[in-house]
Amino acid sequence: KENMYLRKPKTNEKKSMKEKELKINSILSEWNPLCVDDVVSENEYRNYIPGIIESIGDSCKLKCCIEGILQAMEIDPTLEPIKADIDNICSSISSIDMEK
Repeated sequence: KENMYLRKPKTNEKKSMKEKELKINSILSEWNPLCVDDVVSENEYRNYIPGIIESIGDSCKLKCCIEGILQAMEIDPTLEPIKADIDNICSSISSIDMEK
């Protein structure tokens, strides 16, 4: 049996991961809670994407990741309008994992 931790990702796995990263970045940059211009929002979330990808499939961890982004921006994630945004973002990101 092949050890997944020792093998290199196949080309289609790399492509799939890159597509996932681009989709997540697109979702986050469209959200843009600080209302920065498009050039900034396209790059603002890239550092968070690896943690988000690791959290897909665990709704609590994913929600914590999104809340962490907001806290880093000094936005209170417990405010009612923000809670709805968090739920929508988590739902959109979770649906990426279901795509074939």
